[in-house]
Amino acid sequence: MVAIGIDPAGLHNRLSLGDSSRLVSSAATRIHRDPLLTAIMTTLWHESQLHGLSGDFFDHCIRRIFTRLGELVNVQPTRRRDRPLTDRQIKMVNEFVETHLVDGPERMAAMVDLSPDHFSRAFRASLGTSPLRYVSDRRVRRVKAMLLDPSVPITNIAMALGYATPSHFTESFHKATGTTPSQWRRDRR
Repeated sequence: MVAIGIDPAGLHNRLSLGDSSRLVSSAATRIHRDPLLTAIMTTLWHESQLHGLSGDFFDHCIRRIFTRLGELVNVQPTRRRDRPLTDRQIKMVNEFVETHLVDGPERMAAMVDLSPDHFSRAFRASLGTSPLRYVSDRRVRRVKAMLLDPSVPITNIAMALGYATPSHFTESFHKATGTTPSQWRRDRR
């Protein structure tokens, strides 16, 4: 048998549930009647026999139990405020972006061990912009630096920064700066 003791205040703080006392009072009557809850509790019991009641799997199951209870009593969990990236994660992402201007947010998310959706929310909370916009801005900055060297053909710059075609490069640059790469270069001479 697996028994779960619930502190309504702790539940509210941990899961950001609106009416946690109503949720807790409904738990005893609903937990054995819902097939999903029964399956989770059974799995927890089996897992506890093998590994005890601790760890990420246990935490995930407990969270899922209370989310399901909230669904059953129409107390929807509110999404916890998106946590920003840590300073270490921001540094890792910045270093990665500077050397991988053609990679998308999926690779950045994997690098800091977050799902792409969670990463995007955390990234925006940290830097005030989306990962795609951030990479695009960094690409434009790199393009401008490369355009300052008149010996480097614009086509080579486009290919070096991962643009599919020179026309796509020109279109993207124009959208970001309001001018073409050729005109930008001429204006800087």
